[in-house]
This record gives sequence, C-alpha cells and structure tokens, in this order.
Amino acid sequence: MTRIAISDLFKPVEIDLWGREYKSVPITKAVKAEILRIEAEGKSLDEEIAAMNGTSTDEDKEAIDRRMVALKARILSCRFQPVGQQRKPVAEVLMEKYDTGDVGEDEIDLLLEAVGDAARPT
Repeated sequence: MTRIAISDLFKPVEIDLWGREYKSVPITKAVKAEILRIEAEGKSLDEEIAAMNGTSTDEDKEAIDRRMVALKARILSCRFQPVGQQRKPVAEVLMEKYDTGDVGEDEIDLLLEAVGDAARPT
C-alpha cells in the first residue's frame, strides 16, 4: 500500500502508463462533480445488469464488462492529466490497451486502488 506524508498531500502524484506520463490534478468541485456523474452511470449499469436476471448472452456480458472498464478509466482520466508532449487522456490509453488484451479490469482496479491510497493522508 502506498502512503504519503501530509506535507506531500498537495504535491502531484505521477503515473507512467506504457511510457506516457500523467500528473494528478487537484480535486476541485468540477472534478468531484464529474466523478459523481461517472459513479451514477456505474450505478445505472449495475441496475441494468440486475434487470437482466441472468438472461444475458456472452456478447452482452462482454459489452457490459467493456462499459464498466470504460467508466473506471474515465474516473482515472478525471484524476490525471497528460504531461509533456503527448495529449492522450488516460481513459483513451487504457481502453486501447484493454481492447488489445494488454490490460484487464483487475489491473485497472489495482490502479484505481493505488491512486486512492496515494491520495489519502497517512
């Protein structure tokens, strides 16, 4: 588990995704509002899944999995901005890697967890 000191709370957290660097952005009202919108979409997706009552096909399951991964990737995009010359948002990079099979939902969950831990005070 990654922890940072209180004095480091306002220093940006940096991540590197396949040679692309990103720096955390402050959690402003706008960022928080966007994260809440994404979380609401996630709850709506959960309700959609529950309404299927186990009648979904494999294609349905794949589409739902992709939508869930896309929501998680969007949350990461809210928290990080590109650094340097490259301008590809985190979500776009993660979805490209997800589509090619280079990263799965578990890895994205771990990244979300690590980012959350790094942003918490000790």
